[in-house]
Amino acid sequence: MHLQQKIREWINTEGKTWGETSSNAYFGFIHKDGSSSGLQRGACHATVLEYGYHTPTAAIISRIRRGKTYGYKQSANSVRFYDWLFNRSPFASVFMYKSAQARFDEGWCVVSANNPANLVQGALITSRNSWEFPQNVDRWVKLVDLGVDENLAYLMVHFLSDTDKTTVSLTRRSHQHVAVGQGLTKEGAKAYVTCQPLRLKGKYSEGATGQGVFALFDSEGSSSPFLDKLTEDLKEFLKGKPETKCLNPFAAAKKKPEFENRVSVSYEKLAEFLIQYKDKVVA
Repeated sequence: MHLQQKIREWINTEGKTWGETSSNAYFGFIHKDGSSSGLQRGACHATVLEYGYHTPTAAIISRIRRGKTYGYKQSANSVRFYDWLFNRSPFASVFMYKSAQARFDEGWCVVSANNPANLVQGALITSRNSWEFPQNVDRWVKLVDLGVDENLAYLMVHFLSDTDKTTVSLTRRSHQHVAVGQGLTKEGAKAYVTCQPLRLKGKYSEGATGQGVFALFDSEGSSSPFLDKLTEDLKEFLKGKPETKCLNPFAAAKKKPEFENRVSVSYEKLAEFLIQYKDKVVA
């Protein structure tokens, strides 16, 4: 089987039938015997989790460009995001084609199934960020433009909430539809920044299932020791600086850690801190 030829045939047939609907994810499978699936769709890539176990799979083709209907607003920084995702991110190794502009223009990315199944699943989840969480992409660009390492910057956007146009705050985010869980540890943060995922499963092409995405970066717990330590270190860094402020004046009364431990900071000061903090993350 000439895999690239089969991929091209799928995009030119099934891919061309794609029409904007209320679904969030669109994808299809090239099987190891040369056959292929029809166009699949859903709220996420949940169908991918077990598919390879039932049908030996060579590649997964997934939509990365959205239309303007049904309220999906795609980040203007999408191509820049995909250039990082395909070439320098912790998931870069699974993407078969590396030109972000070409892939975005055509609208589809391609993931090789000849990779650890949970890494494949994590790559597909992350690929949805340009429309599912476009604010993540835009905040990542802000931090990178201020000099923060690309991987560390993208790890951090999982723990930021907007407070206004110039300020963000550190907080815990939902587990849903993300590839990095709120229980991230220092070991996991180092794995993400250095592109050395942990606890890799067997290959998707050999029938392994895609569960265990959070385990790639050691974030299966309900607590977040990495974020807790980073928050305390950031508070120490910001002492005496006018940018530091309490996000919620009633936080202490609520007695909830997610409120008590928040710290609000400008992008510039956060970037200054992260540039210095990278050495601690990878140590």
